[in-house]
Amino acid sequence: MPELIDPRDLTTLKAMVTSYRMEAAALLSLLARKGWLSKSEGQELMQELQQHPPQKPRITARHKLECRTFFSGGGLEGEGRVNDLSRTGCKIQCQTIPEAGANLKVDLFLPDYPRPLKVERSVVRWVKGDTFGVEFVDIQASQRERLRVFLGSQPGHKA
Repeated sequence: MPELIDPRDLTTLKAMVTSYRMEAAALLSLLARKGWLSKSEGQELMQELQQHPPQKPRITARHKLECRTFFSGGGLEGEGRVNDLSRTGCKIQCQTIPEAGANLKVDLFLPDYPRPLKVERSVVRWVKGDTFGVEFVDIQASQRERLRVFLGSQPGHKA
């Protein structure tokens, strides 16, 4: 490992986990065996990584837009604004904030149609302040196609 890299730095460690496609525990174990981390440092970093996991690289393009959304799940209901949207998820800003990992049903009121685009199940992947991101997990084929067509019609879309 180059001497310029400090494996104790959480940002560096997240980048290593992402770029080497290793599980965090395996990477920390390797670094400890090499003498670059003590056992206690490894345990502290593992706790940090569990609380703030590295983000996966984006696989789909985000499209900036503003539209209304309703969501519900786990006894929680909310209304918010979608700030950006992709084929695989969206970013929602609102007053009612679910916990990371929560399963939600999401209705997106896209400007192309009076009826909402329905996502049967999405998972909250991150929460920051009054904003959270969801990944679309279960969406009917007709709704997925409608989303694909809508995103394809947006300015800046590359076919």
